Amino acid sequence: MILSHPLSYEMPKSRSQWFMGRLLKRHPEIANSMRKRAERYNASLDFIRNPPKDALVRVIAPPEDFSVKRLTMNQTLLDDGYEMGRTAGQAHLINIRGEHGLTEENCHFCL
Repeated sequence: MILSHPLSYEMPKSRSQWFMGRLLKRHPEIANSMRKRAERYNASLDFIRNPPKDALVRVIAPPEDFSVKRLTMNQTLLDDGYEMGRTAGQAHLINIRGEHGLTEENCHFCL
């Protein structure tokens, strides 16, 4: 799984669910889906964090201090985030090749 938020992220419930109902009055199925979005997203995160015993889930997620958000427009922040991702990806590839004594089974990047 590749996440765009840190693994600790929880999506907050919408504070304007009534507005969604009014805005999408002619499309109640979409409005209902939007109302349940946070609940479903957080359930997916719970599954990722607590997979069944017979499942192996590998997670790549940004660090807690990752400063790039959905609407970030600051080029410096975007460049920094890009470089952070490249560096983490390269470190991961080195680790799973066993260059530091790690393999896919014991790689700390592969949660």
